[in-house]
Amino acid sequence: MSKMAKKIILGIVTLLVAAGAAHALGPQKVANTPHNLSSNPPDPWYQYESNESQICIFCHTPHGGTLDGPLWNKDLTDPAFAGTPFTHYSSATLQAAGVADANRAVNKESLLCLACHDGSISVYEIINVNRLNPTGTPENESGMIADGLIVSMGSSPGPKVGDSRNDSGTLNGFTHDLSDDHPISLSYTLVQGNLTDTQLNDVTYVEGLPGDRPRFFGGDKRVECASCHDPHVDYDAFGAGTGDNQYTPFLVMSNANSQMCLACHVK
Repeated sequence: MSKMAKKIILGIVTLLVAAGAAHALGPQKVANTPHNLSSNPPDPWYQYESNESQICIFCHTPHGGTLDGPLWNKDLTDPAFAGTPFTHYSSATLQAAGVADANRAVNKESLLCLACHDGSISVYEIINVNRLNPTGTPENESGMIADGLIVSMGSSPGPKVGDSRNDSGTLNGFTHDLSDDHPISLSYTLVQGNLTDTQLNDVTYVEGLPGDRPRFFGGDKRVECASCHDPHVDYDAFGAGTGDNQYTPFLVMSNANSQMCLACHVK
C-alpha cells in the first residue's frame, strides 16, 4: 500500500473517530443490558431468558427485514399494535405551542420502541428467525413472561410505557396510553418557535452542545423516544461494573443534575 493511500485511510479513520466522539451515545454494549433477551442474559434478568442464542435478532435481521428501522426484524403493521391510535400527553403549554392533537400519529422512530414497550406485541415475535433455533420463533424459558409481553410491574406500568397507571398489571390490558409520558412525535422547532416566552432552548443550541446530547429527527427536528434513549447503552443495570449508571435508563447522555432535561428546557 502506498504512503498516499495510507494517509487517505488514516484521514478517513480520524474523521470517523472525531465524528463519533462529537456525539457519542454512552457506553455501548447491549449484551450487558436488559435488552439482551437471549439464552444468556445478564443476571439477574433471568425472567426474560429465551431459547434464542442470538442477541440482535429480537430487533434486527441482516436480510429481508422491513424499512421501518435499520434492518428491522419486527412488523409494525401487526393489527394488535397498529389498530389503535395512541393518546399523547397534553398540556396548556403544548396547546399554546400549536401541538394540541392528543391523537396525532406516532412516527417510526418511536414506534420501533413501542412495538415492544406498549405490551401489544410479543417481544419474541420476529419476522426472520434463527434457523438453528429448534423451535423457530424464540420462546421464553423461565415461565415468568407469558407470550413474551413486557408486562406492568405491580401498580406501575414500568417498562410497559404505553399503558395507563390505572392498569394494575393485567397482561393484555394495553391501552396505547402515553398521556402520562413525555410528549413524542412533535416538532421541537414548532413548539419552541410558538411559545410566547423562553421555555425551550433554541435547536441550534441543543445540537451545538459538546459530546452527548438529546437528538432530533427529520427536517422538522422531531422529538421521539430515541431523542433521549438508546437501547444499546450499558448503564450497568445489574451493578456488575460493566457500564456507567449515569446513563440510567438507556439515556443518550448523563442526566446528573438534570443536565439532559436542561439541554432543552429552560428552568
